[in-house]
Amino acid sequence: MILTRKSLKRYVRVAKSGCWLWRRARMGEGYGIFKLRGVVHYAHRVAYALFKGRIPKGALVCHVCDVPACVRPDHLYAGSSSMNLRDSWSRGRRAARHVGAA
Repeated sequence: MILTRKSLKRYVRVAKSGCWLWRRARMGEGYGIFKLRGVVHYAHRVAYALFKGRIPKGALVCHVCDVPACVRPDHLYAGSSSMNLRDSWSRGRRAARHVGAA
């Protein structure tokens, strides 16, 4: 499967929230995936590249909507691992862990 801006839309369902939900295969965490020439690609990363351009080296493609299956370009942004972690804490997606002395 080769994705273009036009063909990507055939593989999504638009949710009431406005998210474009990937309707094909997903990883256990809910991220959309597909194979191209035997290599697995994340659908949200490909959507970002198609609509916004090259993903900066070492960057994650993060979701402002908190929906892993979403591939809507304006719900995606490139960020660092630490940005993504801070974002998840601020939105209550990840409980902060207290590390105390043993």
